[in-house]
Amino acid sequence: MAHDPQDPQHARDPQPHRTAAAPSSPGARPAPGPGGPVAARPDGGPEPQVTPLDTSTAGVPVIPPEEKPLDPRQIARESLAASRNWSLWLVVTGLVAACVVATVRGGAAGALVIAAILAMSAVVRAVVPEPAPVALAVRARALDVAVLTSLAVGIGILSQAIPTS
Repeated sequence: MAHDPQDPQHARDPQPHRTAAAPSSPGARPAPGPGGPVAARPDGGPEPQVTPLDTSTAGVPVIPPEEKPLDPRQIARESLAASRNWSLWLVVTGLVAACVVATVRGGAAGALVIAAILAMSAVVRAVVPEPAPVALAVRARALDVAVLTSLAVGIGILSQAIPTS
């Protein structure tokens, strides 16, 4: 398409339109526009589409929660909040009890206590609704229950395989 100065389209826009196939310089990438072609990244994949930030609150951009950077200190503070850490205290208390039992009665008995703690944790994780107990909710509910149950069964079996003298 040739540049025609008499064309009313070109009268408003004196610059001829550039397409993705013909950037202005050899190394330049065209800027993606609304409805325009998607620019390619150096690795060949499409450029991610950038959506404008919502500025509905007095001109200050509002960042959606899923795009905010994670702050590990804030996550730790929230997870150890007094109203949500009951599960952590129960697990720690059970492990202390398992250590006492292992010291008094032997390693096999202590391992059985740990297996019982894991089995009870699996039941709690399966039954308690969201928000789940902080010390027990690591992955999806079904996966947490499966892992806790498998560990309880495995440690229970191994505790009985320990030779006692």
